[in-house]
Amino acid sequence: MARQKTKNTLERAPRRRIPPPPPFWLYDQVKGFFGLSILHETDGSAGVALWRAARTARLFVDSGAKRRECFGTLSHAKLREIFSVDEVDPFAHQATIFEIFARARSRPQVTEPELASACSRVSEWAGGAWKKQTELHFAELAARVDPNDPSLANAAARLCREASLFDRAALWFERGYRFAAWSGDRSEAVSSLLGYGALMKECGRLDEARRWFLKAARRAARTGRRRSAAETRHDLMALAAEAGDVSEVIEHADAAVELYPLHHRRLPYLAHDFAYALIRTQQYALAYPLLELFVRVVPRHHLLPGVATFAWAAAGRGLVHRYDDAERRALAQISVDQQQAAPSLIFLAEGARVLGQWSRAERHAREAIDSAVRMNQSRYEQDARALLADVLEQRPITRADGEMVEVYPLTRHFEIRLRRWKPRREVGGGTSQNRASGSRA
Repeated sequence: MARQKTKNTLERAPRRRIPPPPPFWLYDQVKGFFGLSILHETDGSAGVALWRAARTARLFVDSGAKRRECFGTLSHAKLREIFSVDEVDPFAHQATIFEIFARARSRPQVTEPELASACSRVSEWAGGAWKKQTELHFAELAARVDPNDPSLANAAARLCREASLFDRAALWFERGYRFAAWSGDRSEAVSSLLGYGALMKECGRLDEARRWFLKAARRAARTGRRRSAAETRHDLMALAAEAGDVSEVIEHADAAVELYPLHHRRLPYLAHDFAYALIRTQQYALAYPLLELFVRVVPRHHLLPGVATFAWAAAGRGLVHRYDDAERRALAQISVDQQQAAPSLIFLAEGARVLGQWSRAERHAREAIDSAVRMNQSRYEQDARALLADVLEQRPITRADGEMVEVYPLTRHFEIRLRRWKPRREVGGGTSQNRASGSRA
């Protein structure tokens, strides 16, 4: 009887799903050499040291725990020389991080969490310095070095999604979710579900995105996590804006703004996404003050596509000089942020279309198509081509009948909170801020 009872218990126990293996190593698209893009992004001794650090982390992963005992053929002094950087290099003030990579090649060796932390710090620095390939390489290295940490897998997944590497992002998000479930990290489990839902939205699969967002909402509600619930409501609001469901937009925005703590990193982006939803219904006067506050408070390297959305709102209010200024700022930022170029150019084209400046709108729409093709962003390419067709036929925007007075209290609440919002201090240049999604980015 006891043996039979034990057998039945085991049969009823849920089977833990094994996480998928990580994606193949990220190679240079042109020359097929791992880490070569790191050298392309950083010159001098800092670039060489970064490349050697990446190779060291890969060797650490490929060797496995047992074979790492063979490390240590070079003296520690020699290793410090190999990883040294000039004082004039941009990474010189972070040179102490390379001590960890030097120790990874000598005795005593570093632990997996130590080396993963060093990779994460390099990734954060690279993100702040707009070295996107370096940022991605080291984020993935961190997730490989310490595979049991779901936050590292989720960070790698988000960067892959931003780089339009959707298959890689899906694998990393699933790994993040599985390891979070194994370790009981409910917060990271919700982050994985939200990230995968955002990935589906990015691919234009809105029904699937909604399904994953609702899964995240249910899990956040069960665990009583206000911040996770706020992020879930935020994403559901952006999805409703995409579908044009105004009542649902208002419902989720009202819930999210109450759930977010005052200084939460995503609060300004919630205001931006709500303003974007208002613009979609030609409520330019209501959206404009929110976007004006948004472009004041967010860091410069996270302005896109928000400053282009602001240009669109300014055009809707007939403020040509404000559109011109915002367009200039957006185009300057696009030169260093190609990932956000297509949605930003689409918003600029929409603004020029509102102003009736058809040649200007056509130029932005064509540039958006070119950027989307170059960055493999099929969804933005489709949106830009549809917009270009409207522009070529000079189809005007249908103006709204009047202002949505029912959202006055909500927009006022957003304004008050944005005026009081300040970003928390970030370590290493900071990539933790979410971009304004605008239902696109």
